[in-house]
Amino acid sequence: MPVITCPKCQAQYKVAESAAGRRAKCKKCGQSFTIPAPEQPAPPPETGVGQSDFEALAAGEAQAAPEPAIGTPNAASGVAPGAAPGGAGVRDGVAAAGYAGYFSALGRTLTFPAQPHNLVTYLFVCLFLAIGTGASFVLGMCLGWVIALIVAAWYMAFQFGVVLEAADGKDELPDLNYFSGLFTELLMPFLQMAAASIVSLLPAMIAFIVVSVQQGRDALDVTGEAFGLLTGRYDVVLELGSPESQILVGALLVVGVFLWPMFILVVAVGGLPGLVRLDLIGATILRSLPAYCIVVGVVYASQGLEYVSVLALAGLGLRSIVTGGRMPLLLLLPVAIVLVRVYVSVVAMRAIGLYYHHFKQRFAWSWG
Repeated sequence: MPVITCPKCQAQYKVAESAAGRRAKCKKCGQSFTIPAPEQPAPPPETGVGQSDFEALAAGEAQAAPEPAIGTPNAASGVAPGAAPGGAGVRDGVAAAGYAGYFSALGRTLTFPAQPHNLVTYLFVCLFLAIGTGASFVLGMCLGWVIALIVAAWYMAFQFGVVLEAADGKDELPDLNYFSGLFTELLMPFLQMAAASIVSLLPAMIAFIVVSVQQGRDALDVTGEAFGLLTGRYDVVLELGSPESQILVGALLVVGVFLWPMFILVVAVGGLPGLVRLDLIGATILRSLPAYCIVVGVVYASQGLEYVSVLALAGLGLRSIVTGGRMPLLLLLPVAIVLVRVYVSVVAMRAIGLYYHHFKQRFAWSWG
């Protein structure tokens, strides 16, 4: 029987070959994933690993396969633990194939709604966000905040699912089954996304607070402004008194923004503990710097497209109000904004996941 690996925690299981293509849930971390086609033989009988079929795996009853020995390629990254990915063992042809495959997959990503399954998922996500946002606005302060938090957590779980599906090389958007477990399916993605954003901007936030307090500003007000960086309020850097302070905090902010896509990939595929391995994160970026720069460009070009589109749609709505436009047009504008928001989010998250799928041989560690 072939051995498969959970894409999140790297737990390994033996399954029947006939189970390829079916959905399963990892016993160790609860991650749902599609069982891939067999790529490696089962361990020899003397390892003592019990056999399990797809039904046992789906029920969380499969026995884990032994950890790969030193020098054995890891199933998730293709890198031998303790080896140096991206070194002499990576041929130039492999890198070239990685770029070609990445651009090809990225091109398919731009037209992802053309696939029926993706179109249905895309429209459902847009509808859920629109209804949830409207409900949180109508229901007032307390209940509205609860609904907004649930919607945000659900949407983050969807974004993480997009990263994982792309990291597995799939063109399909993830299944929308995020209410099966409150902690693992909703709260955990929310905490992971928040942790990735906080860690990436933490140096800039700390520098902003220290410099502002030294300039005599109120510490409580400054702390609130520093957390505004997490929501894109980068203009607060201009409130610093001296050009030197602005340059210092601005430089740290640029570094954090540059690292954010990698942090998202780390927490989505490798889990929160990976955020503390800044040495491995830095080594991975250096070993695949051109590819990572492409990822960063795609991510922020997508966000820029969203920003420009929202401004254009808002301007269209304002013009319609001034000229006495029809109400149906005004009602369609929020829907158009949600459609754009979800589309660019899918493109950005898939760009991050595809980076891992096509360049994982250059990563500095094996996930798990």
